[in-house]
Amino acid sequence: MFTKRCLVRMTLIFVFVLLAAITSTVAQDATPNPDAVEGAAMYEAGDYAAALPLLREAAHTDYTDTETQARYLFAVLYTGQFAEIEFPYFLLQLQAPDAFAELVAHGEAILEESPDDLGAAIAVAGLLVDGQNPAGQAAIDRVFSIDPDNAYGYDLLAYQGFYSGDGEAGREAAELALEIEPENAQLIVDLAFPFAWALNDPDRAVELLTEAITLLTDDDMSDVTLAEAYADRAQLHFYDLDEPASALDDINRAIELNPRNFRYLNGRASFHEAAEDYASAMADYEQAISMAPVSPSARQGIITTALATGLPMNALIDNLAFVEAESSLTLDAPYSGEMTDLRIVGVPLEVEAGEFTVTVEAEDVMTLDPALIITDGDNVPLAYQDDMDGEGSQQDGAYNAQITFTAEAGTSYIAYIIHSGAGSEGGFTVTLEPAAS
Repeated sequence: MFTKRCLVRMTLIFVFVLLAAITSTVAQDATPNPDAVEGAAMYEAGDYAAALPLLREAAHTDYTDTETQARYLFAVLYTGQFAEIEFPYFLLQLQAPDAFAELVAHGEAILEESPDDLGAAIAVAGLLVDGQNPAGQAAIDRVFSIDPDNAYGYDLLAYQGFYSGDGEAGREAAELALEIEPENAQLIVDLAFPFAWALNDPDRAVELLTEAITLLTDDDMSDVTLAEAYADRAQLHFYDLDEPASALDDINRAIELNPRNFRYLNGRASFHEAAEDYASAMADYEQAISMAPVSPSARQGIITTALATGLPMNALIDNLAFVEAESSLTLDAPYSGEMTDLRIVGVPLEVEAGEFTVTVEAEDVMTLDPALIITDGDNVPLAYQDDMDGEGSQQDGAYNAQITFTAEAGTSYIAYIIHSGAGSEGGFTVTLEPAAS
């Protein structure tokens, strides 16, 4: 259900787009998290409702624990807490993309033993629906075969319509879901955003989110869901309705309710950056990356804000695993290294005055998307390139990066290489050559 959906919401929400209490990439304490251990035991016993609050707590404590994130996502889907999907889904997409197939297999195993397990059927459908996958529609059909009037079945059907380009079918299914369970705040939050995205109806989306906020506040429900409702409404206020003051009020409330969700900090930073309040933007991005080095939005935000202000990008270097090249990059000597999602490699450039081109190429374009930053000796970015054609892919299928810059005599320069995305690793080579005349 959420492959395209999350990519869109990552872009719209925080172009975004997760490690509280993590201020470096040093490995976590070896002591097992008691919430993760207890939650895992309940999860393995099939008590997903009891496991959920424990897994939620553990997931927000250690974002690198992908096993807990996977259990959290399945428990969220199984119990119908759809408003919480984005957090574990995004982390798994970055760090453990193979986990989705494993979760589908887990759900199918439950259904093989208990064919009428509605929660498992909904979970499997939620993991499969993307508008293109026939297995997604079959999974939705199975939900309805168990419960013909299931609101979450219509929620899934709505996304199937949105993804397949049939917006009106998606709207009809969404409205049916809301009609069946009009006071289900989880459902309302989950369905609000597609009205703005797929149907270009931000007013309806804000209406739904406001309704959900009222329900959640009155019922004293999960702060996690209430925070998500405020964060979603903040995006609509800022980007769709041109109401920046309301957007800041909402995102501040989301951060107050769930301060450990770094996506909200990225969101507020993007508001500040759009308003050219770069000092506030940098402060939020720096806090976000200290919490979540894995966040591409925090990484990119620090770079773009530093480019706009002439500030150093030290927070990026300090919160990733910094690798300093043993030798300088010269016209005659390329540099080859290894990249992981939490690594940043710094290669000093040996250049005189003149115009030069630096190119970084991945050894295997299927496993690595390197980005390139040229800074001065004080780590102030001078140029940043994520992809040579600027469109997210190149004609030859490679994901490389290239920068041409003018060097001044007596100035030090460094080429930094980072993983543009996350979740994979591979080798790369950096070359330096005179710029073509």
